[in-house]
Amino acid sequence: MKLNLPYKELILFALVGGLGTVSNLLVFFLGADVAGMNVNIMTVLGFMVGVSQNYILNHHWTFSHKMSTAPLSWKGFFKFLSVSLVGFAVNMAVLNLVIYLWTDIPLKTIAQAIGILAGMFLNFLGSKFFVFRGHRDDSAS
Repeated sequence: MKLNLPYKELILFALVGGLGTVSNLLVFFLGADVAGMNVNIMTVLGFMVGVSQNYILNHHWTFSHKMSTAPLSWKGFFKFLSVSLVGFAVNMAVLNLVIYLWTDIPLKTIAQAIGILAGMFLNFLGSKFFVFRGHRDDSAS
């Protein structure tokens, strides 16, 4: 059975996001849980590592059928970053809410993972309809 394109994009987006999440969680775990650094600082750092990786992979894989002639660009990256910031705001709110409500949480990384999942759907829609909607001349940036 062949998946139609919207489902294929969502599945690929989720796979790319999963890889970005692993990178995010690894950075977060090493900083917050191992080194004892501030959870908010490590959330920002993990987020930026994941966003950078996800932009490149989504451009070259998830939405490659739309972006085949478009090079990676700073303009495209900042569009992706701005969409991702919506998910990031949800991530931060959920992370802090889970830590506040679950005071004896065994690893703060659990709260971080829940926060990441909360923003994924909004990020997909923004990426599909704003960032990777097709090649326009973004190479001038």
